[in-house]
Amino acid sequence: MAPDDSPYSHPSFAYILPDTANGAWPRTTAYLSKSRLDILCTYRSDLLPHLDGEVLPLQVLAGKEKFTLWNIYNERKKLTPDSRPIYTMDIIFFLFFLFFWNLIY
Repeated sequence: MAPDDSPYSHPSFAYILPDTANGAWPRTTAYLSKSRLDILCTYRSDLLPHLDGEVLPLQVLAGKEKFTLWNIYNERKKLTPDSRPIYTMDIIFFLFFLFFWNLIY
């Protein structure tokens, strides 16, 4: 992010930012060349809405290939003052575990 809290921009690129709550600034940004008309990127806010600006899942369509690209800011932080530090990836794996556990049981 630029010093004024806006994403760095360039006329040749479009940027994609994740949704954030409470005016928080996003930790991830994706840039797509405007000259690549054969690539379509769509922000998938429905995949992990609880990781406020730390994860940017993108659905990518490039020719006949379709896949999800995950841009993850893997920060180590404490959830409470007395808890051990936890990485963003640990939180993601825990959420996936809960999701699949609910599908099975």
